Amino acid sequence: MGEREITARSDVYALGAVTYEMLVGEPPFTGPTAQSIVAKVLTEQPRPLLPKRHTIPRHVELAVLTALEKMPADRFASAAEFSNALNTPGAQTATPARLSAGRAAGFSWPLIAVAVGIVATLGSGLGFAAARLASDRSGAVPVVTRFVVSTPDDHRIGGSGFTVVALSPDGSTLLYVGQSSRGLQLYRRKLDELSAVPIPGTEGALAALYSPDGRWIGFPTGAGMKRIAAAGGAVTPMNVGTLVPQTGVWLGTELMAVTALDGAIYALDGEGKSRLIAAPDSARGEGALIVTDVVDGGRALLAVAASGGSVNGKPYIIEVKNGKRRPVVDQLVNAIAYDRGYVAWVDQEGTLFAAPFDARGDGPAGSPVTLAQQVRVSVGGAAQFAISRNGSLAYVPQRPLALVLVDRTGKAEEVADIQRQFHSPRISPDGSRIALDFTHQGSRDVWTLDLRERTLSRLTFDNDGHDPVWDPSGTRVGYASARGGVIGMFMRNADGSGQRDSIRVGSSSETIGAFLPGGDRALTIVTGNAGSFDLALTPVAGGTAGQALLATNFNEYYPALSPDGRWLAYVSDESGQNEVYVRPVQGGGAKVIVSQNGGSEPVWSRRGNELFYRGFGVQGTPLMAVPVQTSPSFRVLSRAQLFDVSDYEPATPHSNYDVGPDGRFAMVLQGRLSDIVVVQNWTEEVRRRGAAGK
Repeated sequence: MGEREITARSDVYALGAVTYEMLVGEPPFTGPTAQSIVAKVLTEQPRPLLPKRHTIPRHVELAVLTALEKMPADRFASAAEFSNALNTPGAQTATPARLSAGRAAGFSWPLIAVAVGIVATLGSGLGFAAARLASDRSGAVPVVTRFVVSTPDDHRIGGSGFTVVALSPDGSTLLYVGQSSRGLQLYRRKLDELSAVPIPGTEGALAALYSPDGRWIGFPTGAGMKRIAAAGGAVTPMNVGTLVPQTGVWLGTELMAVTALDGAIYALDGEGKSRLIAAPDSARGEGALIVTDVVDGGRALLAVAASGGSVNGKPYIIEVKNGKRRPVVDQLVNAIAYDRGYVAWVDQEGTLFAAPFDARGDGPAGSPVTLAQQVRVSVGGAAQFAISRNGSLAYVPQRPLALVLVDRTGKAEEVADIQRQFHSPRISPDGSRIALDFTHQGSRDVWTLDLRERTLSRLTFDNDGHDPVWDPSGTRVGYASARGGVIGMFMRNADGSGQRDSIRVGSSSETIGAFLPGGDRALTIVTGNAGSFDLALTPVAGGTAGQALLATNFNEYYPALSPDGRWLAYVSDESGQNEVYVRPVQGGGAKVIVSQNGGSEPVWSRRGNELFYRGFGVQGTPLMAVPVQTSPSFRVLSRAQLFDVSDYEPATPHSNYDVGPDGRFAMVLQGRLSDIVVVQNWTEEVRRRGAAGK
């Protein structure tokens, strides 16, 4: 500020700022530009620490706020006084105004002594603060910062296969899909504020997407694409014409580029008219061009050329005008994004890389550096990361997934000695083995786990085997795998002997939901003409087409057959939200709604006298148990909540758990997704580390 006298109280202020950031993960003042930060330093008080992190002792909060007083005379006279206040519960450290404000807020916290290494951190802390201050004054040396944004207790981060995080172009606002007892909804967290707020009208949102100017937020739901002004207002549908967008990016406020159901990229105007930009190359084994970002002012796109039914592939830059493409990096990636001469991407193992990249040049990206590891990559879905247009980046860290058996009280026992991206566990008819899929050394395949020996055996070698289902005899396993860009159905002997058998690879994706008694027919999940999920009955032998069972413009999925093969439990969103229904497999009888206020992932008990499903509770996500009558007609007898399954990984379009003969549930434990890591000035980190050859 050009002050003539710089005293120890100036160093106390800098040390207070560093301590503030050490405690809550962000500086006392943030903003999109250095000028906005300086303005806040001059005119605003730092936010209290306790609402951000309630375990901080109250005397520590008051000591830090005292160190950050505007007037030097109101601060501690020395670092020794600051240290004493931090280590002395009950010390009167704050100004009267601060103390009054704290008491008025009604906080009451135990006075727990903490040891803060002031002497040890003084040199490094003041050096860091001085570097930040110098950067803010001159703008010449951007500071790379990392901090964690956590969701409050009333909701968590949604676990869908879509990208659930987004950053505004100026990096000032974080959006994410949150899941509460009310379902999915978009939440807005301004990075200069302490808490996130839900955005009214975005209920059912699966992802978020800012327009290039930051004025609009687009989001897909189960009923198409919608948008809302970033400043708030009414939600309006986006006209996508006859296309069924799977992913999309803005080309302008009224124009998008989308990957449609056929795997091709189309330019889509505001009236629903579309134009083909580029199609996947089947000769290269490409099943889809998954568009991920816009570069060069909207003149080009970034897209992943995914192979078969996978979402991973090599990334390309594709010209919007003529569809010409060139490679970006020579490795398989899950998602990739661009910001002012740099690209950042996540590989299929969840490692976040970045490198310099000339969007108008002829060569690939430069030498990569690693920015983070264990970024969450949804099984069969997108990496959970997003970037702004000013050097900010956000990602959801991956929590280790464990395969567990859970009893009806919620007590879990881990049954695999390793942690992988376990998916779709299915217990064998005799209860001795679990079939499941996961990615290992870059290959996603079906494995079986012997529950007695706790040994894993690889069953398929397709590099795309997934969604296993036991046949009624327990000697064979059906699974899904892609051929020529289309997901088809295959079989293997459960002991690994013999060759795989092809049930069917048709013109649209089809996976096995369950086998009928006798094993000669399968209930299958197919992609219909309207782009929604349908159900069909398909002969196992002969490769002939299936017979449509449920086919509408709505989604009919999550099929589950009763043990006697008479009753079909499934999920439909025909009412506007997912509900569980039961109807006869044959004869076209009336359906009965099983769930109340929403439900998904139905699974029958082995005796067929009980049906389980994921419900939507007032708090958490309960696993519901529904005793039923199945003869002579179907009837729900009662409903009861067993335990909360919020921490167990869901799936689409099939259940991600099973129940065994002993009544225990095979589930994938993911833990509560509640953290988002924000990295500011990541491009500066890439520049520095690249220049240093690291």
